[in-house]
Amino acid sequence: MFLGLGNGPCAQDPQAACSERDTLAVVSGDDMQLTLTVTAVSYGLLNGQTTSNPTNPTPTVVGDSIQLVWEAPGLLEEMQQAGNDYWCGAGVSESDESRCGA
Repeated sequence: MFLGLGNGPCAQDPQAACSERDTLAVVSGDDMQLTLTVTAVSYGLLNGQTTSNPTNPTPTVVGDSIQLVWEAPGLLEEMQQAGNDYWCGAGVSESDESRCGA
């Protein structure tokens, strides 16, 4: 599973936007939750070139993990994230759609 995170400044050029791409593996789970662990982290410029770690005070590192808890059809809640902590997918209801955006 790949996770693409928002853009931020690159370490070597604060004018260039970067994106983070994390590779995640499922390490445990059941009908109500999944635990995912980061197995690789890379950074890229918008033109497709790779780059070094952006200037991020809390970078993602291999071994970090997240837990996703089932809230409703098509709606998972990420338990360790600040900010918008909902992951939405197929089957999310109109009433839950406003919670999407992680």
